[in-house]
Amino acid sequence: MNRPRSSNVEKWSEEDISALIEVLHDDARKYAFNGSTISGPRWRVIIDEFWTKTGKQHYYDENHIKTKCRALKKDLKNFKDLLQSCSGYGWDPETNTITCPSDIWRQHVAVSLFD
Repeated sequence: MNRPRSSNVEKWSEEDISALIEVLHDDARKYAFNGSTISGPRWRVIIDEFWTKTGKQHYYDENHIKTKCRALKKDLKNFKDLLQSCSGYGWDPETNTITCPSDIWRQHVAVSLFD
């Protein structure tokens, strides 16, 4: 089989992450996502659609995909918390990065270090 050891699977490519996010976004739109968890049958559809989109069913198994989804959900929560925690933050869609004046970023880092 072509599956690498699990330590290598943790290194998702940007393309694979984007494909997974697209599949999750489509699922959320289809089922009027309301913050609830994904049911068993919906997981099957999400996983199958991801495999179809990427052709990597021998690289990412169901557990890897679910684990990545949980990590993405946590990242999203942290990102939302960051944007809501203080003013001055923004998003640059061209670079897919947070924008923030340096003085505000320094304040945030200083506070975060002591939380």
